[in-house]
Amino acid sequence: PFAPEDALVCRPDQEVEVRRLPPGAAVMLARLNEGAALADAAAAGYAASPDFDLDVALTTLVASGAYRTFHVDGDAP
Repeated sequence: PFAPEDALVCRPDQEVEVRRLPPGAAVMLARLNEGAALADAAAAGYAASPDFDLDVALTTLVASGAYRTFHVDGDAP
């Protein structure tokens, strides 16, 4: 059976890449892009999918080049 999936389209090094996002990662990414803290964005990912895996979601986002660094409260961006 078919099931909906989410994809991330990005251009690291000027070349277009399309990656399948793991369950809940698109919701987490949307929350991060809205300025949410990582903990809040992760909570949204868990709420969106029972199969959400924070390690896999973060690995996918960093490997894609969508995010290169994360800052802890008090760190300068």
